[in-house]
Amino acid sequence: MPRGIAYLTLLGLMMLIFRPTPVQGENLGQIVVKRSNGRVASGVVDPQSDGDRLWLRSGSPDLILVRGIRWDEIERATLDEQAIDLDSLRSRLRELVSEPPAPSLPTQPLLAVQRPRLVQPEAGRESAVAKSLQLVAVVADWDADVEMDGLEILVIPRDERGNVAKFDGTLRLRLVGRRFRRRPYPEFAELEVTSIRLTKSDFDTTRQGYVVRMPFSRANPEFDTSLSPEALLSVRLNARGHGLVETSIPVWIRQFSPLRDQLQRETGTRFFSRELTRSGSGLRQ
Repeated sequence: MPRGIAYLTLLGLMMLIFRPTPVQGENLGQIVVKRSNGRVASGVVDPQSDGDRLWLRSGSPDLILVRGIRWDEIERATLDEQAIDLDSLRSRLRELVSEPPAPSLPTQPLLAVQRPRLVQPEAGRESAVAKSLQLVAVVADWDADVEMDGLEILVIPRDERGNVAKFDGTLRLRLVGRRFRRRPYPEFAELEVTSIRLTKSDFDTTRQGYVVRMPFSRANPEFDTSLSPEALLSVRLNARGHGLVETSIPVWIRQFSPLRDQLQRETGTRFFSRELTRSGSGLRQ
């Protein structure tokens, strides 16, 4: 017997001795292959096998392992302990395919598992006392022109348990930003400040909070290009029974737009001539 075939046959015998128990219901047609990296794999031909990979399936009734091996990685192969060349193995793939066994039903009854109930915080409780503020702020456009007009802010007061709290009181909004001029450091400035009186009837039940607007009245970042696009928004609540509650969040005061940024660098304006703007300050062409 040629030495290479004897070696492969010995490997096949070892794999048969130590391989996992065949899965119940599988046909004969045990394949053992030696790969170019020296590793050996065994199993039956899985239906996934194709012209690119040989897929071998092995395992036990409780665990099935399927592995794919590229054909160009296979050096030698045996079929039921008999050497077989790779071309013959390829041509007989459909014949050697072994369908995987159908999954068996569990012998033990399934335990009834009760899904946990998610308890949502109560919405807009009249008696809740605000201990913190949750803010969501976006730059917004609320008229007929194309530029952004200010910040639209959702203010959600929450009590110590996370419940949403209603109030009658005042919100003080303050916007601080940076201005870059011809100097080696940026200048921090108060861009906007305003106060808004609110009552419990202003509570938005759909958005579960108070929706307020802060217009760009002093300087619009769309036209004042010396302003940084990022700023800090502070909101302070002053309401009877709630005391003073304040929080701050970073906000964008100019929309992200690489095209407008490029236009600003080249022309000094962020708008084209045919765009409708409040000041009519678009690029003249």
